[in-house]
Amino acid sequence: MTYSIEHKTAFTILGFGRTVQYGEGADKFAQITRQKQQLWNDVNADGRLKQLTDLAPDSHLFAVNEAYQNEMWYYAGVESNAEAPENARAISFPDSQYLVVTGAAENPGQLFAMLEGEAFGKALGEIGDYAYVGGPNAAVTLGEAEGKVTGEMWIPVQKH
Repeated sequence: MTYSIEHKTAFTILGFGRTVQYGEGADKFAQITRQKQQLWNDVNADGRLKQLTDLAPDSHLFAVNEAYQNEMWYYAGVESNAEAPENARAISFPDSQYLVVTGAAENPGQLFAMLEGEAFGKALGEIGDYAYVGGPNAAVTLGEAEGKVTGEMWIPVQKH
């Protein structure tokens, strides 16, 4: 895992989402992972993901975590300035400094889970002068290298 602090200009992700909730006991984190994977399965199967990718200028897929209306939401999306399709949300990300965590995995689902774990479990605790102050965060696929999906996690941070 590598990470850095980078400036990103404001951007918008269009996404289809669902609420996610922790399970009980030792399985509480695994339940969220299954809920997130189910969303990707659903948007692939019913054509919603293609609806989004048709609006995007590139093939990058985004997984977004956001606290919305007092619930934890997870979205499958793309970066786009187009109008959000019916039942999708446009999620605005601020012009800000971002913690950027880079990695690679066997597939997008594994990549997103690994990047979240590394970002929230390790990198945020090591960045010293910066802190995550809330707001949406996203993981993005960037391509393939050596048979693996590559990508980054972007978390808005502020210097303190």
